Formats: sequence, structure tokens, C-alpha cells
Amino acid sequence: MFIKEYEFRYGDLDKNGNIKISAILDVLQDVAIRHSSSVGYDNAKLSELKIAWLLEGWRVRFVAPLDGSSNITVKTGIMNLKSCESERLYEVWQNDELKVLATADWFTVNTEKMRITRIPAECIDAFDKVDEADNGLPFERFKPEAEIDVIDTRVVENRDLDTNYHLNNVKSAEIVFNYLPDDFCPTEFTVRYRKELKKGEQIDICHKTIDGGLCYEIKNSSGEACVMVRIFNKE
Repeated sequence: MFIKEYEFRYGDLDKNGNIKISAILDVLQDVAIRHSSSVGYDNAKLSELKIAWLLEGWRVRFVAPLDGSSNITVKTGIMNLKSCESERLYEVWQNDELKVLATADWFTVNTEKMRITRIPAECIDAFDKVDEADNGLPFERFKPEAEIDVIDTRVVENRDLDTNYHLNNVKSAEIVFNYLPDDFCPTEFTVRYRKELKKGEQIDICHKTIDGGLCYEIKNSSGEACVMVRIFNKE
């Protein structure tokens, strides 16, 4: 497992001194990139191979509350790496206690054709696989809701973009989390990305109550669900 320690900034904390969900997602995204770089597949190498890792989504479970009083240790490893898909597990530890368990699904695209492509064999060989074949938290590929209410409309701005000039993965989830009720305390959530959004695009933020939790979608001007989030507050 690749291991890295993180220290949170003041802005990563909410009004109760707990670490924001978006800050956790930032860490999960960062540690995956650092892991890839550590085995020789940094941005320069991926660019040379004309491939890029794209995130299909996360599934995150809060095992115990996180707070901003001490650093966290993040562990990540590859559960499955084949064809064009990579399943990655994460563990977030604080004070020797497991606080967060997560799974992410990544896939590779050819950056010239912008099509899904096979992961090079040399890349597959570079990553050690973790001993655990399954972390008990499989990524879920749920579909858009047939009926869902629009609760707000906005435009994708400069501050929302990543290095590819698309709506940033973490930022899109953060947009949704801003609409959570104040008294809603998530214990698990899944984010699924289906279509990129670019600067200047108008987006609708949609909401629906589902069994055990809440469903949010970010739709483009054509009504396509580009980002889907399901958030639960399970006992």
C-alpha cells in the first residue's frame, strides 16, 4: 500500500472543527496521483504515452468522525487493474483508528482521440496489487433518476475548473454538498461522473429524497445528468 500523511488547513474545517467532505475528496484524489507518480507514471510519462487517468467516481464510508486536531494517514492500493479500468481502495487513519474507507473507479483514455483505451502492460506491471481482493465497499454504477426537481441554476466558472479546463471532480461534489441540510450528517456517499462540463456552461442542480438518504444531480443545458451523488445517513 502507498502511504502518505496529510495535514489539514484551517479552511478545510467546518464550523464544528470537523474536516469537510470536499477536503477528504481532495486528499483521495491527490494520493492516487502521487501513488501513480511514485511508480513512474507521473503526468509527463502519461503525456508521453498519450493516456490519462479519468475518474468514474468514488464510494466513501465514514467509519468514525474525523476532526482537525491531528494529521491523517492515507493508505491506497490497487485492488484490480486490467483492460482499461482500475479499482483503487483507500483507508484514512487518524490517531491509529480507521476513520474512512473508500473505493474509486478510474479508467484510461487516449488523449488524442479522447476515447477509452487499454492500460499499457508496462503500467499494469508497475503497480503492486494489495493483498485484499475486496475491501467490502464496491463502487456502484447507479442510473439518473427518472424524475428529479431542479433546485438551483448556475454557470461553471474559472474557480470550478481543473487543469483540463473541465469542472473539477472535487469541485462538482462540493457544489452538491453545499445544498445538504444543516442537520444532515452523511455516513456514506457515492459520486459518479458521466459527462464533462466546461467553463461557461449552465448547469442545473437537482435534488430528490430517496430511501435512506438524498440524491443530487448536476445536469447540463441538454438535461443530461453529468454528475450524480447519493448521500446516506445510515445508523
